[in-house]
Amino acid sequence: MQDQRAEYDEARDRLYVQLLDESVDNTVALDDRRSVDYTADGRIVGVQFAKPFAGGINLSGIPLARVVGALILQSGHKFRMVE
Repeated sequence: MQDQRAEYDEARDRLYVQLLDESVDNTVALDDRRSVDYTADGRIVGVQFAKPFAGGINLSGIPLARVVGALILQSGHKFRMVE
């Protein structure tokens, strides 16, 4: 899908991985650094990571983790993966 991408906001140290170009209806916080955005019908719009540069990225428990991880790698940003 051409609307899939990972965008990093260096000033805020936040990474957003967009999977769908759709409106967000609901956001579920997985913990204090990770949240998942959903459409009204339950499809995943994207995943936000807070402080990925400072604290690394944990894909454990992230829906579609393989796709999210691949998009992060394709973005060219060098983040440390943690468990």
